[in-house]
Amino acid sequence: MNQTINIIFILFGSIVVIISLYILLQNRDNSINNEYASSFSNEDSIKKLEGLVKNENYKAMKEISKINDEISQLKDMLKHTEDLIDLKVKDNEDFNDENHSDNHNDNFKHLLNYNKFLKKNNDIINLFKQNKNLEEIARELNKSIREVEMVVKLVK
Repeated sequence: MNQTINIIFILFGSIVVIISLYILLQNRDNSINNEYASSFSNEDSIKKLEGLVKNENYKAMKEISKINDEISQLKDMLKHTEDLIDLKVKDNEDFNDENHSDNHNDNFKHLLNYNKFLKKNNDIINLFKQNKNLEEIARELNKSIREVEMVVKLVK
């Protein structure tokens, strides 16, 4: 009898072990199937996200292209506006020159003429500032002594 009880316990223990292994294997198969199914849904989600990203990138590139076109148009308009402003300023200067009094024009013309005179005779003036005498200046620049005298007197 003792042996029968031992055999019953062994059979009962074996059945419990087999049932628990069966349950574990079922759970494992279900989890593998769930992981496999979730991996498919993850791949679909990733593909959808990639599609959305590509679509948004395309839209962004189109917007950037539009902005670049608008910038180039604005640059052209700015250049054109600057040209118009320059023309307008030049016209205003011409108009102002015509409408100023003769006295103001004469003073300004004298100033311009004096500046031209200084530029034209800069060589004579520089040599005179270096304390060279009039004859040396005339000889060095191949000019007449009277011309050199006149320039020096006007500069003083």
